[in-house]
Amino acid sequence: TTVTDVSGVLPARISAIAISPQDDNVRLVGTTAGTIWLSTAPGSTTMTNITGPIPGRYVGRVAIDPTNANVAYVALNGFGLAAGQHVWKTTNLLSGNPIWAIAGNGIPDVPVNTFAIDPANTSVLFAGTDIGVFRSANGGTSWEPFSDGLPRVAVFGMEFHKTQRLLRIST
Repeated sequence: TTVTDVSGVLPARISAIAISPQDDNVRLVGTTAGTIWLSTAPGSTTMTNITGPIPGRYVGRVAIDPTNANVAYVALNGFGLAAGQHVWKTTNLLSGNPIWAIAGNGIPDVPVNTFAIDPANTSVLFAGTDIGVFRSANGGTSWEPFSDGLPRVAVFGMEFHKTQRLLRIST
């Protein structure tokens, strides 16, 4: 197998990668400098900068909706962002010029380290932050703390167990 470098054009180290469950050719990359890159062509060795208005902060996680490759999220680390700007969403990722919108209202100004989309209901989202987990039941329009017995500690990983539909969280 020959592996081709597609990240050589990126201006910073890669900090997050997402591959669409619907199409292996749709790949979203976030960098330590806060830029977002997209590749959609089979075997593509080029990536397009689609950062738009997203602030230049370390990208903690990128995620693509498991049922719709046009919907994607970017979660940002760091402090000092305006209200809601730790999570961004697009509903036209594959358009060639995606429009990003603030999607983190209700999450305080704390780093968002990880992100999960409920595969059974993709309007239900989870954001792992430095002060615990937050949940959105409306596709990122609003967020609230999700404790259910969880401590208020930094969360660095989250993933749904596919068969049992359990959200696994690592601190």
